[in-house]
Formats: sequence, structure tokens, C-alpha cells
Amino acid sequence: MDPMSKSRKEEYADATRLALLESAQNLFADQGYHRTSVDEICKNARVTKGALYHHYENKEDLFADLVEMLEADIVQRIADAMDDTSDLWATTVDGIDMFLEHCLDPAYRRIVMIDAPNVIGATRLAQIGERTALGLLRGLFQALMDQKVIAKQPIEVSVRMLLSLLIEGGLLIGESKTPKKTKSEVRKMIRRFLDSLK
Repeated sequence: MDPMSKSRKEEYADATRLALLESAQNLFADQGYHRTSVDEICKNARVTKGALYHHYENKEDLFADLVEMLEADIVQRIADAMDDTSDLWATTVDGIDMFLEHCLDPAYRRIVMIDAPNVIGATRLAQIGERTALGLLRGLFQALMDQKVIAKQPIEVSVRMLLSLLIEGGLLIGESKTPKKTKSEVRKMIRRFLDSLK
């Protein structure tokens, strides 16, 4: 097979997948998972249902991929914002604040914090969090220990405890009728956990 032909085919497949994810994101954010049909997603993406089923087993599989994409995106944005290593503690706190603030975004809140636990389950959501965020947190905790900002401790335990707090805190914000107030309360509890590591 001509390598250029394969490359074009792969580019087309990637473009199709991104179109499906973008369409799904807009519809799920606006209508919620259960009120959005595969037909609507395909129509808005301007692809056939066959194209969707080429990439995904079903609507839930597409939804899970979208959740992982959204989680990876916020983790990357936080990582990019944490370039300043002159005050690692301040950038750590700022990164957590950035995540909690993002939990107030209506689309992210609806898809990841409200629908995801019911559609894909808390366990799968936690696994996505592990795949997208654990690397960043491990590196951060190692740097904090190397700079003697926090005490030496088992990284894996501390990182997973913090990730659990962030996931559960995000879910609380998603469920709350007063999300800004809940975000403030979650932030205080996470700060207490971080302060306990010093």
C-alpha cells in the first residue's frame, strides 16, 4: 500500500473522530447524555453512523473518550500554567484552584461531573483521572520533596490521596445547587490536606 495513501486515510480517520467528539461535546453539554442520540451526533458531525461505529462500540464508548479528552485537556492546561518553578508551592495551589474553577464551567460540569459518574461509573471515571493526572502529580510531588517544600513521604500514597480529593471534590461541585460555595469548601479541605504534607 502506498504510504501516502495510508497517511491520508489516517488523517481522515483522525478528522472524523475529532468531528464526532466536538459534536458530542456540544450536544452532551447542551442536552445531557441521555437526551442526545447517535443520529444527532452524526448529523452535527456530518458523518455516517457507520463512521461512528468504526471508531466507537456505542454512544457510551464515545462519551468515555470525550471525558478522557476533556480531562487530558485540563491537565495539560494546568501543566502549561505551572511552568514557573521558582515557587512550586504557589504554583501547586494555583493549579488546584485552576482545576476547581474549571469544575464550574457549565459544559465540563455537565459532562464530567454530573453525567460521567452515572454513564460510565465512578470507577471508570477514577481510572481516567489516573491516566490523565497521575503523571503530573507524581512529578510535582517529587519536585516538592526535592526542594524540601514538603516532607519526604511515599509519593504514590500522597498522589492518589490528592487525586481522590480532587475527583470527589469535583463531583461534589457538579452535584451542588450552590457550586461556587461548594467549590470554596472543597478548596479549603484540599488546602488542609496539602498543608499537612509540610
